[in-house]
Amino acid sequence: MSTSEDSIDHEALQQLPHLLDRLKSNWPILPSGLWNSSCIQAALRQLHELGRYSKASGLVNIHEICLAIEKVISDVHEEHELSDRDELDQLSLYLIQLTQAIEVSSSRQPHADHSADACQVIYLPRNSVEGDLITAAIEKNGWSVRQLSDIDSLDSVLLSHPVELLLLDTQYLPYIDQIKHCFSDQTRAETKSPELVFISNVCDVETRLEVLRAGSSQCYSEPINVNELMTGIKHILSPELNPHYRVLVVEDDESQAEFARKLLNKGGFETLIITDPMSVMEAVEGFQPDLVLMDLYMPGANGIELTQLIRAKSSACFIPIVFLSGEEDIEKKILALHSGADDFLTKPVRSPHLIATVQTRIMRTKEMLSYRKTTSDDAITGVVGRRRLLDELDLCCTGNGFENEFVSLFLIALESDESLTDEQSSAANHALISLITDVLNPVLGRRDLVARTGNTALGILVKRELESDIDQLGRDCAQQITDELSRAKGATPSWGIGLVTIDSIYDRAYAILQHAEFTANAALEQAAVPYLRHNESKIKQPIAEKQTDLILRDQVRTALQNGAVEFHEQRYMALNEPGAIIEQIPGFSPSTGLHGEMGGIYQSASQFDGMGMLNRLVCQQAIRKLGESLFCGNPDRILIWMSGMAIHDDQLIPFIQSELRRLHVVGTGLIVEFDLPAIAPELKAAKRLLNQLSRLGIAVLLGNFSCNETAYKVLAYLSADGVRLHPSLMRADQERVNSTLTSIKALDAFIMLPRSDVSGHNSHYWSDAADYVQVEHLAQVTQASPTQGLTAFD
Repeated sequence: MSTSEDSIDHEALQQLPHLLDRLKSNWPILPSGLWNSSCIQAALRQLHELGRYSKASGLVNIHEICLAIEKVISDVHEEHELSDRDELDQLSLYLIQLTQAIEVSSSRQPHADHSADACQVIYLPRNSVEGDLITAAIEKNGWSVRQLSDIDSLDSVLLSHPVELLLLDTQYLPYIDQIKHCFSDQTRAETKSPELVFISNVCDVETRLEVLRAGSSQCYSEPINVNELMTGIKHILSPELNPHYRVLVVEDDESQAEFARKLLNKGGFETLIITDPMSVMEAVEGFQPDLVLMDLYMPGANGIELTQLIRAKSSACFIPIVFLSGEEDIEKKILALHSGADDFLTKPVRSPHLIATVQTRIMRTKEMLSYRKTTSDDAITGVVGRRRLLDELDLCCTGNGFENEFVSLFLIALESDESLTDEQSSAANHALISLITDVLNPVLGRRDLVARTGNTALGILVKRELESDIDQLGRDCAQQITDELSRAKGATPSWGIGLVTIDSIYDRAYAILQHAEFTANAALEQAAVPYLRHNESKIKQPIAEKQTDLILRDQVRTALQNGAVEFHEQRYMALNEPGAIIEQIPGFSPSTGLHGEMGGIYQSASQFDGMGMLNRLVCQQAIRKLGESLFCGNPDRILIWMSGMAIHDDQLIPFIQSELRRLHVVGTGLIVEFDLPAIAPELKAAKRLLNQLSRLGIAVLLGNFSCNETAYKVLAYLSADGVRLHPSLMRADQERVNSTLTSIKALDAFIMLPRSDVSGHNSHYWSDAADYVQVEHLAQVTQASPTQGLTAFD
């Protein structure tokens, strides 16, 4: 941790006791039940300050207690009601907990002595800055930790000190065998092998699989939620006693019920037997089971009816229900499952099968409930995430609440600094979102839902009795953001607010959110007036739905089948070798009536199942153009763009082979470009196609290449020959350009810039570094006639 960060953290810790004393000076008013407005507002301000300082210090426990107190006070105060005894008792308990937590934090030193003999945790970070931050968080929670810079000293540390947990970055995965060898030495010393916990700056499927194969199921991806990480460490260092989960056995046959009870007791479960099915709801309410094991046929009420009763009760609807019955009719089993049951076991059942089923169902339910709680909040800002907002939007679209309230969605879009590195940009975005969230708290109500919908976007779902109140809220939000950013040091980011009114039960959650994002981005582009952009009409149907009439479909398919396509050329100069790259860009010929803006042909072909025909047309044109160049001794290479759908076209490679043979040319000199985001979800299939193209001598270019760590891994895996950079990278500074150039060249790939009509302009840093640079704009060169084109491809 840097000296400045350390001083800021120390200053925040010093402020906590002072703020607590100021809070206590207003506290005697609260238990009296006389909720004096001025005292309440003062207490809320002090709680807010306590929360901000504790959050800045990484003291998650104090921050959570402040939020809990603030919620109790706000709920009662905003409802204009007197506090009841339970609320007063809860506030008194919170104050005691807050006092104790601050006393503990104040008594601890900011950093532990890393040279101390005791060592519960060893931490191998990716870099010292990140390591210091997480190390400090571990120390504040009372655990001893030693931070290492490499694995060379790991062996001696493990032999010298009993270590319970090894926290390490995934960059050390290649050395896992060496690390496990150190573990084996420690195990021979009759000490338990440390648990493994990983931290990763990317958390893709490949990385998670490597973590699992290394022997750990815990992998925390950046941005790190410190609270989740500390909770995971606590489960290892201070594990709670395994609970005795409760199972309610509903079985009218006493002997069968007793048999199930004995099996479950051996498995460590606490059981309650109910032989009278009519008392099941009372037992569920009183026993609060973690699972219900139920017979299917019982007098008075069968298991299906009882399942429906349990599922209808909101407080019990999440309880897993497993049937245990001698019924073998598959239709009856399906009916039981449709009633709401989670599983069906047939008697006689083996003990391990019963125990495993009960254990798995309970644990899975616990995990899902815990997941809903922990993942609803954004890891950095503490507000809920995009999924929660979509869920709430969906509820608003069911038709409830439109008569008496106006429901609207604000979307705040903030401009990200593209000149920063990925890590710098991520940190800046987190800080900006956190700042805006804190700034808006005073003007929002406690029932307003604030959600982080993207890296640089916030959504606010509001309900008001008057439409004018919603408009005023937008003005207030805009003013708060303007005032706060005007006080910030450095360049002020652009921003915009979009507003969508939800006034129809036919609206759909995702369409509403998309429209709000579009409106906010439109406001962002008009930086001079980012205040508020209202939508003037209802959400329109997607364009794709409007264009699906039969006439247009037939026109598109007929044009493709007849080869009514013209090609435009875009030339790229080669900086380090003779010749150039000629990009062949297709478009409908004017005679079809489909001639429009460039690129429309791809949308139309994809929409009307004609992409296979279009891929063959562009391949045929490129091979013909390649043959002409070779005949004239021209060293130019030909580039075509192909849809990611080609990876599933089994006939594409045979077609290319036949065209190459027909024109007596080889694939060398031909380049096929695929959008990286389009093929990334299906890398195995893409790898197979790229290998086939490579065997034909055809080079492959990955388009929209974003130059992040994941993109580099995909480039290495696919062994592509080159990349076309994403337009957003064109504003990168010289340092970023040089680092990107080094990374790509290390993978033996060439660099091609995006078209200037797409990116606006290309940085002169890139123009000097790239292998191929655009030298002229689009020029029409040829039209494929029906005799040249292909017919009936599919």
